Amino acid sequence: MSRIDPASAEFQENRRHHEALAARLREKAARARDGGGEKERARHVGRGKLPVRERIERLLDPAETRTVLALGLSAAYNAPVGETRFGVFRM
Repeated sequence: MSRIDPASAEFQENRRHHEALAARLREKAARARDGGGEKERARHVGRGKLPVRERIERLLDPAETRTVLALGLSAAYNAPVGETRFGVFRM
């Protein structure tokens, strides 16, 4: 049987390590949401194109997206799914 000691040096070291990893992941996610930074976004928009996230927002129906995501999560956890509806895009 293992016991966790939050006051131990090993626990504290692991905690700092994983907090740093989580911070790096949050930074990368933020950069991805920015679409490559302001310079790249301006260049893309200057060519008359919508940034990817804006194109996706115009295509996706938020209510249907939630349904499909819930279905995916249910499938991932092998949970029973009630009403099944497929489709993400507005027509």
